[in-house]
Amino acid sequence: YKDLVKYFLSHNNKPNDRPKSRYDEFQDIKLESQMSDELQEDFVTQETKITEMTEETERIVKLESEMTEVITQLESEMTEEVAQLEPVPTEETTREITQMAAEHKKTNPERHIHLGLNRSVLYTLRFGEMENKIE
Repeated sequence: YKDLVKYFLSHNNKPNDRPKSRYDEFQDIKLESQMSDELQEDFVTQETKITEMTEETERIVKLESEMTEVITQLESEMTEEVAQLEPVPTEETTREITQMAAEHKKTNPERHIHLGLNRSVLYTLRFGEMENKIE
């Protein structure tokens, strides 16, 4: 009897060797269905995340575009304001500045003149009488 049990256990206890009962088949179907449901839920969750990320990316791109437009507009306005504040140098103005610097150097050889240039326009003569002459 013991030998028969050993033989049966050693040869027929493999899952693939014995025929499946209806219960086993039902359990397999139930497990497959459960796995399928979980996979479907995971898929839907991933699709939702992808959709949310896509919408967020589109929103960010739109904001970046709006920011670029605002920055461009501000730069344009600032350039216009600066252009109105700064006089445009002419040849005559440049000649006057050069002449004033030469005269200053002759009258005050011990002092060095400081020519303050702002976008190629002279505004001040640091040690001369003509400070802020050109406006």
